[in-house]
Amino acid sequence: MHSYKNKNFLVFGTGAVGGYYGGLLVKAGYDVTFIARGKNYISLKEKGLTLIRDEKKENYKIKIFEATRELETFDYIFICVKSKDTLEAAKSIKENIGKDTTVVSFQNGVENEEIIASIIGKDKVIGGLVFVASKLIEPGTIKQAGYNGGLIGELNCKITPRIETLAAIMQDSGIDCKISKDINGDLWNKLVWNASFNPISVYTGKTVDEILMDPKLYKLTKDIMTEVRDVALAHGYITVKT
Repeated sequence: MHSYKNKNFLVFGTGAVGGYYGGLLVKAGYDVTFIARGKNYISLKEKGLTLIRDEKKENYKIKIFEATRELETFDYIFICVKSKDTLEAAKSIKENIGKDTTVVSFQNGVENEEIIASIIGKDKVIGGLVFVASKLIEPGTIKQAGYNGGLIGELNCKITPRIETLAAIMQDSGIDCKISKDINGDLWNKLVWNASFNPISVYTGKTVDEILMDPKLYKLTKDIMTEVRDVALAHGYITVKT
């Protein structure tokens, strides 16, 4: 495999997703800088980043900052914050964007890429989906179990060298990252699932299997899915399914 160790990364948001993906990049030998806040920042600064996978604990000393001021430009920037913080994050990285910088939204949801693009330009942004079961169990410590994949795609649906490079780097780091030919449709497809099962599960305390076995909850789930799909179709995303 071609060596991409000269690429540098900024992970904005060192939580369950950013800390996990970034930690694996560090383990693989890539140059990664992290942004965190509060108790998480203090712990990462003092003790480093701890990953727990399959009950095995690993610790990495990392470059960690509270803000992007005075930092360099980066080849790839991962936005890994809550959707409500996307605009602030995009504004914060504006000075870290170089001629060849690519910004990846690893947040899920369907508007984050548009928000980021409104600040730094659409040509700088690619979309991402996260399929990893990870949790920040305490400041500076992330526990992960099961599948650890990701999906990335150009907003114009093209397969470009920069996206092939990023997929190769993540695969090299042990992340099962695939390239999407329709990331917008894929983002909406995941929202169809999340917008239906997640709130119903929280409200009822039932698992997905239990929801599907309950006729009333099954119908409610299907109705929510259909409504989200119809919104996606109205926006022109014809690949969205229920």
